[in-house]
Amino acid sequence: MKAIALLLAILPGLALAQGMYPPPPPDYPPPPPGSQRYQGAPTRSPWYVGFGMGAGDGSVSGQGQRVNLGDLGGGGRLGFNFKIGATLTPKLLLGFDLLTLSTFGTQVDQYGYTYDSTATIADADVMLTYFPWERGFFVRAGVGPTFLSFDQNSYTSSSYAGFNGDVGLGYAFWLGDSFNFTLNGDFAAQTYGSSSNAPESSRFFLFWLGFDWY
Repeated sequence: MKAIALLLAILPGLALAQGMYPPPPPDYPPPPPGSQRYQGAPTRSPWYVGFGMGAGDGSVSGQGQRVNLGDLGGGGRLGFNFKIGATLTPKLLLGFDLLTLSTFGTQVDQYGYTYDSTATIADADVMLTYFPWERGFFVRAGVGPTFLSFDQNSYTSSSYAGFNGDVGLGYAFWLGDSFNFTLNGDFAAQTYGSSSNAPESSRFFLFWLGFDWY
C-alpha cells in the first residue's frame, strides 16, 4: 500500500515534466489577409466642386421674333458647367454655378462669302441643390446675371447683359469616398429688357455629364 501511495504522489510531477498536460489555448486567430472592418456609407465633405460638359439647344427673341441659336452662331452646340460651393446639410448644397451654351460654325452671307460665327449664352448663378434621399436623385434651382454674346470672324462682336433663372434635375452615382458621376438636365430662361433693335430674351436646355467631388 505504501508503494501505491508513493507512486500516486510521483506521477503528477512526472506528467508535468514530460509535457503531458495540454498546452494553453491559443490567442484568437487574426483576420485573414485583405479583410477590412465594416465602414459606413460615404458622407459629404463641407465643400464641393465639379465640372461638366454636354449639348443642347436654344433660341433668342426680340421684337416679336424668335431665332434658333444655331442660326445665329452655326451648327455646333456645346454646353459647359462649373460649380463650387458648401454643404449646408446632408441633403442641401449652396454654391456658385456657371452654365453656358455656345454654338459655333461657318455661315454664308448674302454675297456668298463664308465666315466663322459663334453665339454664347452664359449664366452665373447662385445655385441650391437638393437631394431628397441624401444621394442619387437631386433637383436644383438658381438665379443670377446672364450674358449673351455674338462674334463673327473675330472682328464683329456684340454682347448683352441681363438676368436669368435656371431649374434642373439629375442623378448622382457615388463612386469612391467623394467622387460623383452625374447625369444632368437643365432649362434656363434669360431676359435682357425691352428694346427696339436688340435681343430681349432667350432660353436654352442642356443635357450634360458631370464630374463632382462632394
